[in-house]
Amino acid sequence: MSAWDTTAPVRTAPLVDRASDDAARAAVAARDFDDPALASAAAIAANVTARLEAFLTEFRIGNNYVYRDHLRQNLIINEYYLEVDRAHLASFDDTLAGFLTEKPSVVLPLFEDAVKNVSRRLKVAERIERTDAVMDADGEPGIISAYDVPDCQVMVLSNSNHTEIRHLDSSSITKLVRIHGIVIAAGSLSVKATHVHVRCKSCSHSMDIPVSSGFAGINLPRYCTNPDPETKDCPVDPFVVIHDRSRFVDMQTLKLQEAPDTVPVGELPRHVLLSCD
Repeated sequence: MSAWDTTAPVRTAPLVDRASDDAARAAVAARDFDDPALASAAAIAANVTARLEAFLTEFRIGNNYVYRDHLRQNLIINEYYLEVDRAHLASFDDTLAGFLTEKPSVVLPLFEDAVKNVSRRLKVAERIERTDAVMDADGEPGIISAYDVPDCQVMVLSNSNHTEIRHLDSSSITKLVRIHGIVIAAGSLSVKATHVHVRCKSCSHSMDIPVSSGFAGINLPRYCTNPDPETKDCPVDPFVVIHDRSRFVDMQTLKLQEAPDTVPVGELPRHVLLSCD
């Protein structure tokens, strides 16, 4: 019998949202990212997120639902992260694992959204099982909003072959690669915005602007984007940042240098800068 059994029989601890579970299983069945029915970027993102949720809730080794149980344990001790082995994802859905390798900047945010969605469902299930669960006016468990579950970080583990720092080239850009070396410098802990909330000084129109990971910054829109035609004309550069409604994470910069035994004779060791959120 194989040790990697990713079939999904009847769950030992069913989640509450069975409709979402059925939608996730249907999404897993649609294995083609280029399906014409999923032409829009939003539809593709929703499909990928649903498939990732199915992986988190249904992947198991023997009778152990690995990631669902780990996530539940982390939520109990307020550790909002999840370590995911890429080999497990590949055994569950090799297409999704390949997409993660080719487009990590696209898949990782969706992966973290999937972890947050599953966390909300686990909290709902936990609230129902508790004898002192808070009931609303209709006698149902209180609704858990998205803000009741903090953002969860996904850390990808891999045993794939590592790439030497000096061998990184243009083909490695935007790809998921594995490198090793020695940390020779660490910057001081700083704060980085993940979502910036801006408001127009003239018409008070507001919106959230996502900030890319890494060393990327953000450019505020030069013109107001209020769709209401009745608003008065806004000047150029009307937006100001509302810090209280923006979201931030801790960030640190590391300098990773090649290991001494990998440096060719007569050459200087090379290094790369890493942004750790």
